[in-house]
Amino acid sequence: QNRSVLFVPTQDVYNMTSPVCTFSYVVSDSRLNSSAAVINVYVSAVNDAPVISDGYVFGVEDELAVFKMNATDVESSFLNITVLTLPQNGSLFDCAAYSHDFADCSSVLISEVPHLIRNENGYVGYRPFLNRFGSNFDSYEFVVDDGELQSSGTATVYIVEIVSVDDYPVALNTTITTDEDTAVTFQLNGTDVESPIQNVYLVTLPAVGKLKDCGTSQSSCDSNGWISSTSYTYPVQNVLQYLPNDDVSGTAVDSFLFKVDDGFLVSEASGIATINVSPWIKCGTPGNLTLSRCEVPAGPSGLQNSPITIAG
Repeated sequence: QNRSVLFVPTQDVYNMTSPVCTFSYVVSDSRLNSSAAVINVYVSAVNDAPVISDGYVFGVEDELAVFKMNATDVESSFLNITVLTLPQNGSLFDCAAYSHDFADCSSVLISEVPHLIRNENGYVGYRPFLNRFGSNFDSYEFVVDDGELQSSGTATVYIVEIVSVDDYPVALNTTITTDEDTAVTFQLNGTDVESPIQNVYLVTLPAVGKLKDCGTSQSSCDSNGWISSTSYTYPVQNVLQYLPNDDVSGTAVDSFLFKVDDGFLVSEASGIATINVSPWIKCGTPGNLTLSRCEVPAGPSGLQNSPITIAG
C-alpha cells in the first residue's frame, strides 16, 4: 500500500543543483525489510517580491551624503529603484555609475520623477541646498522591483538632520564719497550665514588719504590718532574716518582692502572700500556762481584753498 510523505522546505530555501534535503527509508512485509532507498529533495525557486523599509540619513551642511536605500530580495541582488517624489530642501543624485568612486556622483541630478535607478548596490546621493541645515530636514519616497515583482507599498527616506558647519564670512565691498579736503565717517561690514560679524581687519591702507578709528561714536574722532599699520583690527560697530590728502579728488581716487571675522573664521577674500572725492570748483570759473562753494585763488589775502560760500 502506498504512503505519502509531506516535505515542507524552510522558508526561502531553494536549490536545483544539489539536494536541500536527503533521507532514506525501508519497507517491510512484517517478516523481511527491504534494502534502504534514498530520496533527494530539490526545491525550485519561486520569485518573491522585494522588501523595502524606511531609511534615516544624517548629513552635513553643503556636503554630499551617499547612502543605500533599504531594499532586499531573496533571489536577486540586482534591483530597480524608482524614486517617486523629490526632496524639497536638497538635491538627489543617481549614483548607479559610481559604486566605487562617489566623488563624481553629484554629476547625475535627479530632476524629474518617477526616476528609475538601475543600481545593483542601491546607492544614491543627497546634498542639502547651499547653507541649509536643521532637524526633520527633508524626505522622499521610493519603490523597488526585481524585474517581475514590485515591493509592497512605498518606503520613505528621511533626511533626519543636516549638521551646521561654520561658513566663512564675506566682507562687503563699499563705496565712500566725500568732498576735496573734507573728512567723512563710515562703517565697514560683512555677512555670515550663522552669526553676526565681530571684527574688521585692515589689509591695506589708503594711498592718498588716511584713516582714523573713532570708536563707537563719531564724536571721538578728533581725539583719536591716525591708523598707521595694515595689521589694525577693530570691532565692527566702530566708526572709521577718512580724510583725503590735500587737493586730492577724483572718482575711485583711493581705496583700501579689509577682511571680517565671525569670532572664529576670517573671510577668505578681502572687501574693497572705494573712495570718491568730489573736487571744488575754482573761483572765477565760468558758471561757478551756481555752486555753493569754491576755492579762493592765491592772493595777498593768504586765503588760498579756503572754502567760501557764494550767495545767489
